[in-house]
Amino acid sequence: MVMSLKLKYFLLVFALLTFSFSLRADHYYGASIAYKALGGFAYEFTVITYTDGDNKFSDEVALRIYCGDGKSLLLPRTNGPLVDQVPNGVIIDTDAKIKKNIYKGQYTYSNEGNFKAYISEAYRHGSIANVNIGNSAVKKLYISAIIPVYTDASICVNNSAEYQLDPLFYAYEGVEYSTNFGLYDSDGDSLAFEITDCKGANGLSLENYFIPSSVSVDPHTGTLTWTNPIKGMYTYSVMVSEFRKEKKIGVSAVDFLIFVSTGFSETPAFSVDPQFSINSDGTYAVSINPTEVLKYSSSISLTGSHTISYSAWNNTGAIVSSNPMLAASSVTDTIQWTTLLSQGRTAPYIFVHRFSITEGGKKLQKDFAVLVYVVGNQLVTCTVPDIGTIEKVPPELAYYTVSPTVFTDGVYINTGSSPDILKVFIYDIQGKEMDAFSNFTQETVYLDLSHYAAAVYILVLWKGNDPHKLVTHIVKL
Repeated sequence: MVMSLKLKYFLLVFALLTFSFSLRADHYYGASIAYKALGGFAYEFTVITYTDGDNKFSDEVALRIYCGDGKSLLLPRTNGPLVDQVPNGVIIDTDAKIKKNIYKGQYTYSNEGNFKAYISEAYRHGSIANVNIGNSAVKKLYISAIIPVYTDASICVNNSAEYQLDPLFYAYEGVEYSTNFGLYDSDGDSLAFEITDCKGANGLSLENYFIPSSVSVDPHTGTLTWTNPIKGMYTYSVMVSEFRKEKKIGVSAVDFLIFVSTGFSETPAFSVDPQFSINSDGTYAVSINPTEVLKYSSSISLTGSHTISYSAWNNTGAIVSSNPMLAASSVTDTIQWTTLLSQGRTAPYIFVHRFSITEGGKKLQKDFAVLVYVVGNQLVTCTVPDIGTIEKVPPELAYYTVSPTVFTDGVYINTGSSPDILKVFIYDIQGKEMDAFSNFTQETVYLDLSHYAAAVYILVLWKGNDPHKLVTHIVKL
């Protein structure tokens, strides 16, 4: 059979194509993801990123979130002063120029299911010690959240936990470090925390990633503690699971970088009123009854004199008074909260005491968390959905690429930013057209080719009037 002129043209273009790649050192320092139900299939996403404020490639005015159904959404940045009429983010640390960026946007799903929404941003810092060192600058930062989407009024609706405290980015060699992320859950769900591998493209663990043995996460407060930090830059991720009626209803994650240097030798000590007992995980906890007044004092002390800053946070969503007294080597705070009958629940409330000292360009920060149980049970009349089965997530592909090229059932294709104008042609090796696909509505699509005979085929992507986006061989086994 004579090969078609169109296919000959495609193959000629394919032979002449050359590729060049440029790596963009974005220097992402961390990120978190959260979502809020708006009714029906509609949800609002909030993504927070921490970036190198001196690196222009990190300065994204919008960030893409993949919604787990084959579609994606650009979230505009919403925080910071306006620059050229666009929010510019906020520098939260003037020494390291760490910029905090908050991105928000709304998305409406077209059907029910459990979806994994995620971001995958290029790239991480180039000197991370607990990744394949030297290659972290080409590793993406990936975080995700599982969202149960149902419209049946009998099925529970979920809002993810919200990250309200920034991670503490500084640690010192040999000085115990701890940070809390300030998780607030508007549904009152019980939260469980665990440390997990940091992820890269397609949600895969970073190559040669490891977690030092002295790093742990309190499963109840979410405080990450590193008892013996080692000099260098290290990245960690904490997964947060939400439980309602003892059944998992949501999952999200935070990923962040720690800069470990030398310069401090003393470890701050934390103490709290004797009414708090130490639970099996080593966390201070106290139980009270609804309508009772919680009142306790805490102190953080150092051996030397320093200029100390301090703040208190809690996830009650209520009015809680804090009266800190700062001295040269300590801070003492008195917390008071008048509870309501409606605030009784199974899940504990988390109270975080955060302090910081800065001397000679060095910053020592630390979080201390305690648990407060207000005895009671929340009335839950809805049915908690089973989120054990997640809708299949299309693989993360570069624009106009195909995966896998050797297949048994079908292939995924990235259709680029304008899928509606892309066409796909598949030919056999003799040039006979086997199929033509068009009118795509998703960025990444799946082509079922399970009915094809085992052979080598030629796949061509045609975008508008540009007929050579991709010409490649695919092999059906």
